[in-house]
Amino acid sequence: PYFQRGKIEGMKITYIAPDSIFSKAGLRRGDIILTLNDIPIRTTEDSYRIFETLKTSPYIEVKIKRNNNILTLRAEVR
Repeated sequence: PYFQRGKIEGMKITYIAPDSIFSKAGLRRGDIILTLNDIPIRTTEDSYRIFETLKTSPYIEVKIKRNNNILTLRAEVR
């Protein structure tokens, strides 16, 4: 998790597999995932639950914080 002012703001990426959907979407080590397909991610359990929904989604849309900027990245899953 990534904390801001004592609250969990999102999940900080520490590793990205080179050929993963997340790498193809443009995520980088150090990015902070705020939402995944418009669903906030605050805990590891949130991320596991959301990843299950990706199995049926044609795309992934990730809102991240990178260098204090908010970005939205999108990639097709298939």
